Amino acid sequence: AYTTRPPVPPTYLFLIETTQRAVQCQLLDTFVLAMQRILPTIFASSTSRVAFMTFDSCITFYNVHPSLSQPQAHVVPDVGNAFLPLPPTHLFFKYEEVQSNIDTLLNTLPVIYKDNNTTTSCAGAAI
Repeated sequence: AYTTRPPVPPTYLFLIETTQRAVQCQLLDTFVLAMQRILPTIFASSTSRVAFMTFDSCITFYNVHPSLSQPQAHVVPDVGNAFLPLPPTHLFFKYEEVQSNIDTLLNTLPVIYKDNNTTTSCAGAAI
């Protein structure tokens, strides 16, 4: 039987490269600046859910749950056997529910990776 139900809101996962080259070329800084400008505009009153992930030689997922005082990083070092370190309910959130933690994350990423010496990229595993 056919049932009518509301459409599922879109989900966005932002993948951010944090290799030495990406940092030196200011890719990370440019991404952060762009996200700080467009996220409030696009997702302010949206039911869409967002999540963030960084990668260099390993994959890092970020938990920005509203109950946390700051984002938590969950590193997956074995990219040959990558897995989701948290349930999706702890990774994807409505922007307006976690705006403060997303702002903290975006402001912190360039500081965390400014001296990153990792030259290898696991982009394939991250995707």
